[in-house]
Amino acid sequence: MDSKSVDGDIWTFSVSAFDSHRPECTISVNYDGFAEDVKVGDELLVDGGMVRFEVIDKIGPDVKCRCTDSGLLLPCANLTFWRNGSLVQARNAMLPTISSKDWLDIDFGISEGVDFIAVSFVKSAEVIKQLKSYIAARSCESDVAVIAKIESFDSWKNLEEIIQASDGAMVARGDLGAQVPLEEVPSIQEKIIQLCRQLNKPVIVASQFLESMIGYPTPTRAEVS
Repeated sequence: MDSKSVDGDIWTFSVSAFDSHRPECTISVNYDGFAEDVKVGDELLVDGGMVRFEVIDKIGPDVKCRCTDSGLLLPCANLTFWRNGSLVQARNAMLPTISSKDWLDIDFGISEGVDFIAVSFVKSAEVIKQLKSYIAARSCESDVAVIAKIESFDSWKNLEEIIQASDGAMVARGDLGAQVPLEEVPSIQEKIIQLCRQLNKPVIVASQFLESMIGYPTPTRAEVS
């Protein structure tokens, strides 16, 4: 269920597992190092800034925060934190791009004859090359195309080599807007599209198109245009 947070509300972000009912004004975080990485005074952005919080206290696995910009707290929302105006490159940035569960899903996709596999949070071209080699080894007749999702600061830094190694790219603006200043997203989007055209690679612009249709039967005029 969606929750509403308003300015001044105190919420707890916790990595604790709740077997039964979750306490009121508590948000579960599925990133174990979260409490260690944030500091009092950090700014937390939910869904790229749709809701904002300031860290006011840390108690074990729990982080107490005050809402500074109200909004809806949606399930499975992206969470980033900023310190002194800069994005904090959290410990989970060191985790592998493709997890053990992802490899199982990839095996299933290959066996079912999927046409495309999109890779999230690509850090370098090596991830794409590794996946392509794996697909070729699993099925010599497979022609599964690999799409790189450009949605992180690391993806942007290594953009050209990632696109060259991929069969196409996706501009995932939602997560990208949580990793770079929001006003930079349009220019970054344009540069990604231009580079894909130069390299003759297909490009998909995604995230938050027709967002209003989650709750309404028709899109807004702005979304249509």
